[in-house]
Amino acid sequence: MTPAEIAALDDVVKTQGIRVADVVFIGPLMLWGGLALRDRYPLRGAVLAVLGLTTVGYNARNYQRVRRALQELP
Repeated sequence: MTPAEIAALDDVVKTQGIRVADVVFIGPLMLWGGLALRDRYPLRGAVLAVLGLTTVGYNARNYQRVRRALQELP
């Protein structure tokens, strides 16, 4: 890896804590809120639940990609 690539990866590594928070707290909270709203506001609840699921999936995938990239460093 070039020094520029390593520096860019370092910036990405700093966001790993946010990704963990998204996967463990924010995404599930959004999902729970969406399911709680589904009786009163069906469309809003469904949208919030789907956004919660996609938040968890997206951030979990990116966390794993960065973790693998770090393991491949020399």
